[in-house]
Amino acid sequence: MTVRAKRVSVGIALAAAAMVLAATLTWWFAGPALAGRWALDALQRRGVPATALTVRSLGFGRAEIVDVRIAWGEGLGIARIVVSYQPLRLIAEGRPERIEVSGVRFSVAGRSGPSTKLVVDSPPGAAGGVPSRLPFDHLALSDAVVTLPSPAGPLTVVVEAQVEAGPDGAAEARGRVALDGAAGSAALPVAATLHADGRIAVRVDLEAGRWRWRGVAVDGLTGAASLAGSLTGLDRVEGRFSAARVALSDGTAMAATAEVDFADGAALLIIDAAATAGGPVLSLEARAERAAGEVAEVALDFTADLPDLRPFLTVAGGVPPVTGEARVSMSLAGTVPAEPGGAPWRLSGPIGGEAALSLPVLGVDLEIAGSGVATAEGSALSIAGAAPVTTRIAASGGAEAWLLSMLPTADGEWHLSGRPGAPLPALAIRADYALDGPATGLSGSLRADLAPPDGADDVGRLGLALSADGLLPGGVSLAGAAAQGGLDLREVSGELQLSPAACLEVRADRLSVDGRADMPRGLDLCLRARADQPLLVLRPGDRDRPPALLRLAVPSAPLDLVVLAPGQRVPVVGTLPDLTVDAAIPPLGLPSLALSARGGALAIDGRLAIEAIEAEATAIVGDDEPGSAWLHRATLRPLGDPAPLAPLTAGGAARWGGQEGVVFDLAGGDADGALSFVLTGRHDPMSGSGSATFRIDPLSLSAAGPRAADLFPVLGRAGIEATGTVSAEGRADWSERMRSGGRLVVNGLSLAGAGWKISGIETELEASSLFPLILPEGQLIAIEGLEAGLRFDAGAAAIGVEGNRLSVQAMGFGLADGAVVVEPFTVTPGEPEQRLELEVERVDLARVSEQVAIEVEATAIVGVDAPGSAWLHRAPLRPVGAPAPL
Repeated sequence: MTVRAKRVSVGIALAAAAMVLAATLTWWFAGPALAGRWALDALQRRGVPATALTVRSLGFGRAEIVDVRIAWGEGLGIARIVVSYQPLRLIAEGRPERIEVSGVRFSVAGRSGPSTKLVVDSPPGAAGGVPSRLPFDHLALSDAVVTLPSPAGPLTVVVEAQVEAGPDGAAEARGRVALDGAAGSAALPVAATLHADGRIAVRVDLEAGRWRWRGVAVDGLTGAASLAGSLTGLDRVEGRFSAARVALSDGTAMAATAEVDFADGAALLIIDAAATAGGPVLSLEARAERAAGEVAEVALDFTADLPDLRPFLTVAGGVPPVTGEARVSMSLAGTVPAEPGGAPWRLSGPIGGEAALSLPVLGVDLEIAGSGVATAEGSALSIAGAAPVTTRIAASGGAEAWLLSMLPTADGEWHLSGRPGAPLPALAIRADYALDGPATGLSGSLRADLAPPDGADDVGRLGLALSADGLLPGGVSLAGAAAQGGLDLREVSGELQLSPAACLEVRADRLSVDGRADMPRGLDLCLRARADQPLLVLRPGDRDRPPALLRLAVPSAPLDLVVLAPGQRVPVVGTLPDLTVDAAIPPLGLPSLALSARGGALAIDGRLAIEAIEAEATAIVGDDEPGSAWLHRATLRPLGDPAPLAPLTAGGAARWGGQEGVVFDLAGGDADGALSFVLTGRHDPMSGSGSATFRIDPLSLSAAGPRAADLFPVLGRAGIEATGTVSAEGRADWSERMRSGGRLVVNGLSLAGAGWKISGIETELEASSLFPLILPEGQLIAIEGLEAGLRFDAGAAAIGVEGNRLSVQAMGFGLADGAVVVEPFTVTPGEPEQRLELEVERVDLARVSEQVAIEVEATAIVGVDAPGSAWLHRAPLRPVGAPAPL
C-alpha cells in the first residue's frame, strides 16, 4: 500500500506538472494573441479608436506591446510600449509599476484636413475629470514626435518626459519639448506638479528660440512662464519673455520683452520693444477683466516713438524719399467677447500723432500734428476728427517757413471708417484750408467722399472737389484754380482700379510765374483714362509688381502763354499736343514716368510755329534722378507773308540727371535735305545756366536746285534768284544774362532781280551777339560785280549791325576805269527815305555811254587846277529819261 500510494502521489504530481506545463505553454503561445484582442476591445469601449496593436510578449511581471495604431488626426502610431508590474499587485490594484512608451508618431491635418475630437472615459476613481491617483507609478516617454500644421509649414514637436506618482495621489513630471519648423525652433524644459486635490502647477522655460515669418526674424528668444490652476481651468498665468533681436525686412533691428499676468478673471499684457541702434521704441499695454454676461472689459494703450524713419521708408537703391521722426499714441477702452463668437467688439478712444519729416525730393521740411477719435465696433474701424491738422513746412536750407492749417469750420471735419478685408476705408472730408507764410499764401476748400466697393462685383465711387487761390513758393500765382470730378472704383483680381466717369477737370482762371511766365487766360485741362484702361491701379501687398500705376490721357487744350525775359515779352499761343502719361508709383519710392506727346501747334512770338509734334520722355521724379526725352519729329515753320524760310523738320534727344544737368541735341532740315542744321547744348536747372552751339551745314544754291526761292519764300516773292554757298555756326551761354555769337560764311553768292545782279559775294561775318544781333563795325564784304543798268567792277564794303540798324562804314565799286565811292551811311528799317552820297573818281563817261544812253543835267562849280585837270564840286546829277537809276 505504501508503494502504491507513493506511485499514485507521484502520478498525480506528474499529471499536475504536465497540466501546469501545458497551461504555461498554452499561455506562452496563445496568451499574447488573446491579450491583444482583449486590449483592443477595451480601448474601443473607452472611446479610443484603436485599429491595431500587437502583444509581442506577456509574462509574469512584464508585457511588451508594439505597432499600436489609433485613428486620431492623420493617424497615431506607437512603436513600443513596455509595462512592468507585479502580478499580484496588478490583480489587486490594477496598477503597473512602470510604463515605457517610445516611438510615438502623431500628425494633425491642416485647416483643410479632417478635424479630430478626442473622447476618452475618465479612469476609475476620477471625479469631474480629475483622477484621484495616476494608474501607474512611473511613466517614461521617449522619441515622441508630433507634427502640427502652421501657416509657415509643418511644425515638428519632439517630447521627452518622466512622470512619477506619489503615494498621496500627487504626481511630479519633468520633460523637454523641442520645436522645429520652417518658421523657427525652440527648446522648452517643462516641470509640473499635480496635487491630490486636482490642483496643478506648471513651469515652462523657453531656451534658444528663433522665429521667421513674412520678413520678420526673431532670434534669442528666452523666458519663463508659470501656470497654476486645475485640470479643468487655469487660475493664474504669469510669464516674461524676451527676444535679443527682432529684425524687420527693411533692416531694422530691435530687442523686445513681453509680460503676461492673468489672475481672478483679469489679464494684463505688456509689450515693449526698442531698436538696438537708436531706432523705434514701441509700447503696448492691454488690460482685460471679465464683466457681466459674455463680454470682457478691455483697455489698450499703445505708443510708438520712431526717432528715425529711414529704415522704414528706404526703397530700391537705398534712397529714402522721406526722413525724419514720428510719434503715435492711441488709447482705446470698451468691451470684447469673452468667448469666441460672442458679442461684437466695441472699443473707442483718442488717437493722435506728430511727425517731423524731410522730403529731399521736394526740398522741404515738415512738422505734422493731428488727433482724432478711433472707434472699433464689430469688424469696422473708424477714425474721425474735428481738431485742426497743422503742418509746418520749411524749404530745406533755411528758407522762411510757411504754414498749412486745416481749419475746423462748421463742415471742417473728416471721417475714416473701414473693415477687415476691404480694399480701402470709407472716407469723408469737409475742410477749408489756408496756407500762410511771409511770402506765400493759398486758401481754398477740399471736399472728398470715398465709398469703396463692397466685393468683386460692386462699384465704388470717389468724388473730389478742390479749389485754390493765392501764391505758391517759387512765385507761382493761382487765381480761380480748381479740380473736380468723380471716379469709379472696382476690385478686380486683388487690384483696386479707379476710372473717371467722364473726365477730371483741372482749371485755373489765371496762372503766372513771377518774372518768368504768365497765362492771362488761364488753363483748362481734362484728365481722362487711356482707352479701355483704368486711370489708376492700386495693388496693396503685391511685392512683385509696382503697387500703383497711373495711366493718364490729356487731350489737346488751348494755350495762351507769355514768356517774360529782361526787356522782352515772348507770346506763345496755340494748342497743346495730346499728352499721355504712364507712371509706376511705389509706395515709398520715387515715381517713374513715361510721357508722350502727339500733335499740337504753337506759335512763338509770331515768328516761328512748332507743329505736328511727336515726342516721348521717361524719367524718375526727383532731384538728380535720370531721365531722357526724344523728339521724334516736329515741324518748325517760320511765320510771315512771305515766310523768310521754308518749313523745317527737326528731331533730337535730351537726357538729364547728374552734374551735367540737361544735355540736349537737335538736328533737322528742309523736306529735300538741301538745308541741314545741328543744335547741341546743356542746361543746369538748379543754377539756371547753360550753353548751346549750332551749325548750319554749307548750303549750295543753283538754278538746277535747290532753288533759293523754294528755301527762302521771301526771296521768291521779291523775284530774287540766288546761287552760291552759305554756311553758319554759332554759340550761346546764359546764366544771369545771355551771351552769344556766331559766324556766317558766304562763298560765290550771286543775287539777281529785275534789272540788277550782284555776283561773287564773298564774306565771313562775325557776330558778337545773336540776341540781339550785333555785327561789330568793319566786317568786310567782297563783291565781284554789280549790274544795275551799269556794269560795276569788283567792289567791297565794311559794315556793322547793332540795334536793328545797318551801318556801312565804307563801300566802293569800280566803274569805267574809275571808281564810285559811297560815303558812310546807316539803314534803319521803316525809314521812308534813305540818302546816299556818292563820290565818282576818274570815270570814263565814254565807256559809260557805251553801256547805256544817258543824258544828265548838272549844276556845279567847275575848276581847273592844272593843264589837263578839272573838278566838279557838289554837282547834283538829274538823269533825264535814263532807262535805269544811277
